[in-house]
Amino acid sequence: MQAVSNTDFEIEVKFQSALTAQYQVQGVIIQQDANNYLRFDFVKDATRTRAFTASFTNGTPTVRSDVTITPAILFTSG
Repeated sequence: MQAVSNTDFEIEVKFQSALTAQYQVQGVIIQQDANNYLRFDFVKDATRTRAFTASFTNGTPTVRSDVTITPAILFTSG
C-alpha cells in the first residue's frame, strides 16, 4: 500500500499478460480504509471480456460500470 494525500489522483496500470483463460480476473483496488474503497477489474468470463468498476461505502457495494470490451479490429487496404 502507498499512502497519498486526499486529492484527485491518476494512476497508470500495465498488466504483464492478457486475459486468455475463462474466469480470469486482473484489477486494482484503491482503498481509503477497510470499509471504503474502489475496485477496477478486467474479467474474462465464458463469452466476453468486461471492464467492471464498483465502489464500496461502509462495506456496501455499488456497481458503477460493467461494460463489454470489444477487441480492436485492424483493417488493411488491399
